[in-house]
Amino acid sequence: MADDAAHATPADVVTIAEQSAAGLRPLAWLAAVAYVVVGLGAMLALSPTVPYADPWRFYARFLTEPFPANVASADNGHIELLP
Repeated sequence: MADDAAHATPADVVTIAEQSAAGLRPLAWLAAVAYVVVGLGAMLALSPTVPYADPWRFYARFLTEPFPANVASADNGHIELLP
């Protein structure tokens, strides 16, 4: 077994590297999905449940303007598309 590894050709080394990368790809996807799930969970769990300060003003504008305009227009220099 040790003799086989010592006499590996460059093509064999590339094949082994490709197999290792292919084996790690599902693990990388799992880690990425877990990161997103934890982030979204933290955003939901740690966000305030009662609006304070500016959100009252945002709600008034959101409810008085039609849908595409109320979220796409800039208010105080910011577009309120993302939390």
